[in-house]
Amino acid sequence: MITLSTQVLGELYNVLTRRKMTSRDEARKIIIGLIENFRIVNHNEFSVLSAIEINMNYGYSYWDSMIIVSAMENDCRYLYSEDMQSNQTINGKLTIINPYILK
Repeated sequence: MITLSTQVLGELYNVLTRRKMTSRDEARKIIIGLIENFRIVNHNEFSVLSAIEINMNYGYSYWDSMIIVSAMENDCRYLYSEDMQSNQTINGKLTIINPYILK
């Protein structure tokens, strides 16, 4: 099952509109489509503390660490990202995969 965090939705909206890839209205429709078709998760105080630990242990930014934590808290085995270290396993639970790198 594909899981998205509210942070990822916000970042996507920001990129789509800031880079003028689409209008704000069209970006909103894209976000609504994702909300309607995928599982959406939120963060809590434990997520924040876990993200700080990921940041300290692996060197990812706080915001990337929060995405990693969201995936781990929701029992995801894989996290697809083009800007994190591909094939890295976090805490023995989550493997980061760059979908643009062929094996």
